[in-house]
Amino acid sequence: MEFESKGSFAQPGLRSKLLERPDQSRVWDSVARSTRAAEVPASPTGSYQAIYEDGKVQAHLSEVERGLPLRAPAPAHGAAVFAGASLLGLDLFHAPSLFGREWLKLLRAHAVEAYRRPAAPDTLEPKRRAQVEGLIAQAAKVEGTLRGNAGVGQIFEFRVAGGRGAALVFDGRPIHTAIL
Repeated sequence: MEFESKGSFAQPGLRSKLLERPDQSRVWDSVARSTRAAEVPASPTGSYQAIYEDGKVQAHLSEVERGLPLRAPAPAHGAAVFAGASLLGLDLFHAPSLFGREWLKLLRAHAVEAYRRPAAPDTLEPKRRAQVEGLIAQAAKVEGTLRGNAGVGQIFEFRVAGGRGAALVFDGRPIHTAIL
């Protein structure tokens, strides 16, 4: 009766682990590792949200938000997020309006993933673009498994380019696809 959603996404590394559909104890272990990696004191309940509530992480998120647009560009259907040369994840939505609603939560999740990482040399835009286009081309050809979902639609899970992907499919079309 006391449950409430804080409206945040888990960072891409944790989301990727969740795509493995581990048992609940492994989920809590992954949350604990994420908390330790962020150098955040664990909450009494082991909540992942403790990372977002930490003052140092909040300062980092504010810095990231100052440097990037908080509103997604109107025609955008998703984003590929990099930390230096490393692709943290790719999220694509069937409609720009849906992406626009989720962008800030995704931005923060990716910023949490990048928090406490050593600075990496930046990569030129054309190289990033080619990497993302190649990943999308590979993903368009993958085979995977389709399973039921706790809510509406089905989940299509797949592996691509050494990573994991999942898409929420409804009425035969992907609503949200994540490659992590």
